Amino acid sequence: MAQSFRTDNTRAAACAMLTKEHKASYNSNSTPQCLVLQQCRPALERAIADHQATMREKQKARDLCAECMWNTEKHRRGDAVEKAFRIADMGCASGPNCWTNMQFIIDCVKKHRRRGIITAGERTSAAEVYDSPIQYFFFDLPLNHFNDLLSEKEKYMGGREDCFVAGVAGNIHGRLFPPSSVQMVFSSTTPHWLSESPDLLSEPQAMNLMKKKIWVDGSHVYKDVKKVYVERWTEEFEAFLTSKEKEMVNGGLMFLLIVSCNESSPLQMEESCFQLFEE
Repeated sequence: MAQSFRTDNTRAAACAMLTKEHKASYNSNSTPQCLVLQQCRPALERAIADHQATMREKQKARDLCAECMWNTEKHRRGDAVEKAFRIADMGCASGPNCWTNMQFIIDCVKKHRRRGIITAGERTSAAEVYDSPIQYFFFDLPLNHFNDLLSEKEKYMGGREDCFVAGVAGNIHGRLFPPSSVQMVFSSTTPHWLSESPDLLSEPQAMNLMKKKIWVDGSHVYKDVKKVYVERWTEEFEAFLTSKEKEMVNGGLMFLLIVSCNESSPLQMEESCFQLFEE
């Protein structure tokens, strides 16, 4: 799926995705990721429904206390109720999965925020908030084919005039958005990737074995190698959470799907599609 994969002793270069016309592109070979997204939909909808219910309660409290505590700087900054509901898809790639997942998330948000208003018979400022536009950000590395992705906009955005999409390029572990500007962060099969290979200079034999691998091969996991990879992932995942904490509003929703493995029975390389990337 990637056009190239260069390595030196310790660092791996970023891979450029193939365009959608290529038979080996992610666009044409993303069925496993689609199945993962479909299987998580019930949990995702429950999370969105709970989040919308919490937002309604915050709005009621804000309406009641507009002249007291909600007028303080602490609550004005980063309140979960905003004029626009912003969603960031972290690691979108380029293909139909991006759009179908976007449709599902947006439809769930609209369904549960409107359901709350109708059930409660609310016609206060909450009605204005929950009729507010939705802004959806597709994020990935700068080498992602955003032109291919956004060229499909009209096909998937029909009937969603109050929804706006945009592409954002950068590093998932760093800052991407202004402070307290995003209500929901979604990421599927992305946060487990390392930005680069860890430093294995202290383990020459392990370095020689692992320098061409983009994951920790279960059949060759030296104890020290595993420790280095775990430490690197922990460091980068903490950086991801720290940056998103600054970008998300108070009371925001983060929904992550992260690939993992069973330590007692690690996968062997021959069982994984990652071997294809190495070849």
